[in-house]
Amino acid sequence: MYPWIDNLGNIMGNLSRMGQNDGDWSARWSAAIGRNVAALRRERGLSARELSERCANLGYPVPRSTIANLESAERRTVPVQELVVLASALGVPPLRLLYNLREGAEPAETLPGVPRLPMAAVDWFTGEHTELKDDPVFVLARHEARMRGMLRAYIGTRRDAVRQGTAREAGLTPHAPDPGPLVAAAQEMIDDTSAALRKDRREMMARGITPPPIDDDLREAYEAAGGDDDGA
Repeated sequence: MYPWIDNLGNIMGNLSRMGQNDGDWSARWSAAIGRNVAALRRERGLSARELSERCANLGYPVPRSTIANLESAERRTVPVQELVVLASALGVPPLRLLYNLREGAEPAETLPGVPRLPMAAVDWFTGEHTELKDDPVFVLARHEARMRGMLRAYIGTRRDAVRQGTAREAGLTPHAPDPGPLVAAAQEMIDDTSAALRKDRREMMARGITPPPIDDDLREAYEAAGGDDDGA
């Protein structure tokens, strides 16, 4: 009556067996990556050759034979450079190749003999719900990334409001409400977020961390609010 109960039982059995079998963890993980690559490639209707061509276009060739060997579990290791290029060529985050996030997926062996359910593996890998979450450098980097995301959202809000105002002034939407207050509110949030972002980046530099470059779509607003190219 409840299929998920049977599936949960199978998963727990796999967790137990995986923990008892240390074997060749590297080869097992490479085989899992190969299965994920194959599944995603087929979902997109790509041949191994076409996927290889996409990788070459990204600037890091991955031969068709390499992809075939990966998918057939003949590779014992997968270089990180290859992983990120394959992921980009498939249009997914690298984590989608590391872990199978499909419903009913088997546990991921994150360390030799240490299995985790797929989403728990993702949390472990990214530092969520672990001791790394409290690391000040990690927290700072995540906050800086969050501020960049918020800045992008506010810039988009202001841009849309300005377009609405232009259309209203041109008589295309004469009965639309005046977007002026929204433009002003969005600009205020852009200024505040830019200031918080600038503070984060200064602190990163003080800790000897090089902040990531400001994205091109954020640069004009960030610099107008007082930021500069070196992260300060």
